[in-house]
Amino acid sequence: MLIKKTLQYYLGKGMNIVEARAHAASDLFLYYTSQSKFKSSVTLKGGVLIYNLTGNARRMTRDLDIDFIHYPMNEKSIDNFLDEISRNKESVVFRRISELEKLSHDDYHGIWFKVRVTKGSEKLELDVDVGIHTYSVMEQKEIILGSSIDGKGKIVLTNSPEQIVIEKMLATYRLGLGSGRYRDIDDIYYFIRSKKINPKIFKNYLEVVLKVKNITQDELIDRLEDVYKDRDFIKNYGDSIKKWSNVDIKVMSDAIISFLDSI
Repeated sequence: MLIKKTLQYYLGKGMNIVEARAHAASDLFLYYTSQSKFKSSVTLKGGVLIYNLTGNARRMTRDLDIDFIHYPMNEKSIDNFLDEISRNKESVVFRRISELEKLSHDDYHGIWFKVRVTKGSEKLELDVDVGIHTYSVMEQKEIILGSSIDGKGKIVLTNSPEQIVIEKMLATYRLGLGSGRYRDIDDIYYFIRSKKINPKIFKNYLEVVLKVKNITQDELIDRLEDVYKDRDFIKNYGDSIKKWSNVDIKVMSDAIISFLDSI
């Protein structure tokens, strides 16, 4: 009944059945990873993390985004990982049910695969996107996320707020006026407004990444301003079902640029 109990937990939060099944599967995956020898090899990022931080149901995604730290990305290592987290006293089993699909755009390289989670006759499926944690200077943050499994939560490594914001800013820089990542401006504004960013750490990380990318801070600011003030971007943001903030886009963009100017 563990899978059913976990599913009911998320249905009770107002999710529809598709969302609840995805989050129940993510919960189980992360919980048993946190109980395994690989707990320091995985760092959580993406929509599942931001949903857990904000509690905003509109920020939910149906896939699980993680990075591996010093762990290979191939069929044997993925299957060994899943075998390890399947060694649990509740007999919850995780199996890969798809081929590994390579994901690549610009400097991002990762893989996608589908996992089936079973306990007896109960089952869920989960889409997993895995990247590689590349910037060793960016320390990962250990946090406790709520869990329906034991009521105590799960301790997981996550991208820091500073890393999350920098990566989202750089994605906007890379995509420019063609950016359709409308959630990103909401996400960046959330971290700035809630004062979750340490300016000193942010500045240090930003300097390292901009040097690698051969970009100046002024170039980054100019590109973000161009995108955020573009009439088509503003219109498309307003029409997007992906946005989750109720704050006016001008208020958010002004706060983001002001924050960067202050660094």
